[in-house]
Amino acid sequence: MARPARHITSSFLLSRLGQEATARYRQALRPLGLTAQSFAVLKVLHAIGPCSQQDLGSALGIDSSNLASVVAQLVDRGLVGRERDEANRRRYVLQLDRPGLDLLAEGLETVADGEREMLNPLTETERTDLFALLSRLAATALDDPLLRGDAEPARHP
Repeated sequence: MARPARHITSSFLLSRLGQEATARYRQALRPLGLTAQSFAVLKVLHAIGPCSQQDLGSALGIDSSNLASVVAQLVDRGLVGRERDEANRRRYVLQLDRPGLDLLAEGLETVADGEREMLNPLTETERTDLFALLSRLAATALDDPLLRGDAEPARHP
């Protein structure tokens, strides 16, 4: 027998919606040959510009050994450039190369398509309100550099 709806909590709904959003996110990126982590690397490199692998790892909160593997794959695909730092020859500087920027743009549009589909039952006002509420929760509950600052919902035609 199904439990009455009154026993469903906000946490449960957020968890289930998070699972669905993650699945859609991964599904959207798969045809582009990107994982969620590799897409995050492209997004952060675009946001912060050239940086050391250590700084990138700190910004992403990704373990350095995992990041090294992801970065190596992106470098091999010509999406990210890696050069010795002139100021400190022991470290590398990473930057988003033109093919990486192009793929990032394609990925952002593909992910946005999936988000539009998921949020389709909501009006534009409800989407804006939802984003504002989620942003407030994320700002207090998560320590994620991508969520810091004055975020605005992505606008897609």
